[in-house]
Amino acid sequence: MSYAYEQAPARAGEVGKHVGQFRVINGYQLRKFFGFRNSPNALGFSQKRLGGAQWYRKRDPLSDSVRLSDDDYRFLIKCRILKNYQIGTLPNLIEACLFIFGEGCHIVDNYDMTVSISVPSASTSDFKKFAINHLDILPRQAGVQYLFNLT
Repeated sequence: MSYAYEQAPARAGEVGKHVGQFRVINGYQLRKFFGFRNSPNALGFSQKRLGGAQWYRKRDPLSDSVRLSDDDYRFLIKCRILKNYQIGTLPNLIEACLFIFGEGCHIVDNYDMTVSISVPSASTSDFKKFAINHLDILPRQAGVQYLFNLT
């Protein structure tokens, strides 16, 4: 194994600190509690003392923090760098989407302070879907809302 490869996570950590992106993401992984049928992320009763889930108690956190893998961390660092050094114009947004998501992105200015962004879902990981929906990863002007659509 080469020296550069062994040092890559440490260097990513230094770059992440410099641009303001941390490796731990709060609220990414939902906790599983006991629930009934058709309840998202619910587990049932234990059978033979294997599996099952705990009951939810008032004020229990609903999600856990997660330490990101190297690929997901590099993805967020790229997004943060683009967001920090762009001015939020439509050409900047198009350039950022093509750089982050690759070919197949479609960006439409709706002229009502919203921009529609279509991202191909076939090449989008679960973490990228989470980042699109819950983290502000693209440069934006004040007052502009992004409407994401996974196609």
